[in-house]
Amino acid sequence: MTNNEVFRAFANGLSAKGGSVRSEVTESGAAVLYSYATPIALKPGDGFPTYFDARKYSVTTSKQVNQAKREASYVRDMTHGEFRILCRQYGANLAGAR
Repeated sequence: MTNNEVFRAFANGLSAKGGSVRSEVTESGAAVLYSYATPIALKPGDGFPTYFDARKYSVTTSKQVNQAKREASYVRDMTHGEFRILCRQYGANLAGAR
């Protein structure tokens, strides 16, 4: 699956795996987008914005963030600390995250 297909799946709340990105749906029903092991975006469900970690990333991960933002209908950037709290609340896997 291509990265663009993963971004589309994430925007639709689905699980998918590509090269260095993957989308996983948590037990709470939230979709989490990972670059390698690091969560970079979270979509709690329909009617919610897609939350992105506003932290500065490598060139590759920054491109992935921007591609995912283009697929999202409503985007909200959060500080790294706020984003991590939200990820924990929705059951995202933070093991190995940067």
